[in-house]
Amino acid sequence: MGVSIANAVAGLFIGITHVYFYNMGATSILSLLNFIAPDKPMNVVFAAIAGGIGFALSLGINYFFGVTKEQAEAGVEKATA
Repeated sequence: MGVSIANAVAGLFIGITHVYFYNMGATSILSLLNFIAPDKPMNVVFAAIAGGIGFALSLGINYFFGVTKEQAEAGVEKATA
C-alpha cells in the first residue's frame, strides 16, 4: 500500500514537471539515460527527483505504518487487501 501511494505522488510530480521518457528500455539505473533531452536539460534532474520521492515516501510509509514490533515478534503480518 505504501509503495502505491508513493508512486502516485512521484507520478504526480512527473506530471506537474512534464517529464518525458524518450526511449523504452530495460528497467535499471541506466534507464535514467532515457530521460536525456537536448531541449529539456532539467528532464533528467526531475526524473531523478521523482525516483527519490518514490523511494523515500515508500520507505517512510512502510516504516511508520507497516508491521508493528509486537506483530513481527509474533510472526504475524498485516493483511494486504
